[in-house]
Amino acid sequence: QRWLNEAENSENPQDMYKIERVFVDTRKRKRRTSLEGTVRCALESYFMKCPKPNTLEITHISDDLG
Repeated sequence: QRWLNEAENSENPQDMYKIERVFVDTRKRKRRTSLEGTVRCALESYFMKCPKPNTLEITHISDDLG
């Protein structure tokens, strides 16, 4: 909403692009999840057996992996 208000009130659309670009550049990215080799192999094994586990199955997988 704030961005829309500023865009409507701005005389120069290029200014809005610059503001948006600064905002995008300052966003932090989440770190990629890293898994131990044994955990990765176990997860691959589980998902080969059941590619779309339900909530209960995911809970069991989580409990098994600790």
